[in-house]
Amino acid sequence: MTEPEKRVEEILSSPMGCAFFADARERGYLPEDLANPAVSLCLASEAVDMVERWRSDHEEVVAEMLGLAPVIRPLVEATLAQDGTAWWYEPPDPERQVWIAHEGETPDPSEWRQPKSPPSEWERYAQKPDSLQYTSTSYNGYTSLLIAYENHTGDMWAQSWPLQCWRMRTLADVRIYELHGPADWHRLCVAYPAHDSDDGRLVPDWGAASADWDGVHLSLGGLLSCEQNRVESPEGWSKHEFWHTERTFWLRAVDAVCERMPDYHGGEPHPPPSGEPQQTFPPYQPPTEDRPGIMILREYEPGEEPPDLDALLEAERRRIAGLSDGDDGEVSLEVN
Repeated sequence: MTEPEKRVEEILSSPMGCAFFADARERGYLPEDLANPAVSLCLASEAVDMVERWRSDHEEVVAEMLGLAPVIRPLVEATLAQDGTAWWYEPPDPERQVWIAHEGETPDPSEWRQPKSPPSEWERYAQKPDSLQYTSTSYNGYTSLLIAYENHTGDMWAQSWPLQCWRMRTLADVRIYELHGPADWHRLCVAYPAHDSDDGRLVPDWGAASADWDGVHLSLGGLLSCEQNRVESPEGWSKHEFWHTERTFWLRAVDAVCERMPDYHGGEPHPPPSGEPQQTFPPYQPPTEDRPGIMILREYEPGEEPPDLDALLEAERRRIAGLSDGDDGEVSLEVN
């Protein structure tokens, strides 16, 4: 299997990758549109929430997304064949790293600390270092982290607004471990193994990894193919989760200079699609006793009619009434 073929299969086996391309097809985005960071970084941010693990219908949504793989395969193949999407799998540019201030701090990469070994319980659960030592690459002014904070993606919530941004430029060669697919993540876990105490999965021992690497980078292509994509080997199993963005986690102090950038106020609209929308997501079906209802989270386009909320609530009332052991009392549902 060639490298492009492998990347296609990795995306199609990832619920987030499927959600990303299903959303793009539903809206009418073409491969050349997805080469634009202003489009692909925003769609990736929204795909995170579509397959968020803490959704009450998570398992059903994941099955729905993976079931769309045959429909979206042509778009995935055509997009990865574009020269313009090569940046999806690029290493982090040392000249274009953006750090976002938390509670007004000023970055000092010379003081960044190494993680401890073995990892803490939180690090085992979240599968990332517990520091705020991470940056995201700027692509024509767009960064994955800034968009995630603006959209409240996953657990990305800004502590203040507008966002204070710093450009970080490394002054010496750094050793970066690249995550472009689930096999890369699995190799990292096998090389520096720890275990999640809840389910026994392999997770990285970040302190051990920091002996060999200055940072670990998840590319956009890696984000779309790694998230919730399980890999098994004789050494155990791994499943990457919770990073939510293209980013580099820095594991050691680095020689770098930081320059203040203009504050990020957000509000940039999506560039419009070049193609025609194609229905891709399964239509909403009222819930039944055997099948819970699934509503895929996405933005509605201008002029698009959203589902009839009153009808959906009435269907849910009828379902609950039918499951209440013959109780004929009125069921009250509200939407806030």
